[in-house]
Amino acid sequence: MENAEIKNEVLFDEFLEKIRKRDFDSVKKMLDDGVVNPSLHDSCALVWAAEYGTLDIFKLLLDDGRANPADNKSYIFYHAVSLFSQPEILKLLIKDGRSNPKEALD
Repeated sequence: MENAEIKNEVLFDEFLEKIRKRDFDSVKKMLDDGVVNPSLHDSCALVWAAEYGTLDIFKLLLDDGRANPADNKSYIFYHAVSLFSQPEILKLLIKDGRSNPKEALD
């Protein structure tokens, strides 16, 4: 693994930790500064935001546009609906339109 890849992974791990801690301002700053790519690892940042119930961060990631719920759709829907009962996140996913909840949950 090259140095740039290692740096990206370290930054991405920090990014996920900020999502877990519900640190909206830090997540927004990392996105705005372009220091992290939220689409890494099949857009798992969306899964983390759904898992930890951070609706504002989930919306921020969708609005950013780089993280695509269709990359990891069944897992995101599973987290949003089945595990953590996050109906507001489900509504955002439906409104976003990049993934189909019917396909993901079938």
